[in-house]
Amino acid sequence: MIFFRFGSNPLRTSKDEFNGVGGLRGEGRWHIAGTPVIYAANSEPLALLEKLVHRRATAPIAYPLYLADIPDGLIEELAEEDYPRDWRSIYPPDSTRVLGNSWLESLAAVVLLVPSILISGIHGSHNRNCIINPLHPEFNQVKLSGPIAFAVDPRLQP
Repeated sequence: MIFFRFGSNPLRTSKDEFNGVGGLRGEGRWHIAGTPVIYAANSEPLALLEKLVHRRATAPIAYPLYLADIPDGLIEELAEEDYPRDWRSIYPPDSTRVLGNSWLESLAAVVLLVPSILISGIHGSHNRNCIINPLHPEFNQVKLSGPIAFAVDPRLQP
């Protein structure tokens, strides 16, 4: 399965973009700060939507696109009932961070598919975000590529 991630620096290599260092600096919906992790999406539009919702007002409207091709056997998805009740909160709750960190520490798979709060309300949607564990022993099976120049329609500017 191919996962998509938009970066901010077109000079970064795909190896640098997928190194997990961002998780060390700050927390996210599915991890606690200090934990190496990479966020991506299973579709280009969702990856762009996630990038745009988290951008700063002064951010450029052109972003480099990176791809991670990950063997299906290295991907896990939890059942909907396994998620905390408050996972849809606009502000990421501690419950999702604990769930994500526990999964990362378990080394259960390279990828955990997780829902997006931005589009999760669409019944039957197969769009998923994912957390990628760069510390998993089989991460070396991931084929990385990018950056690919990707201009965003200026109408999406803040």
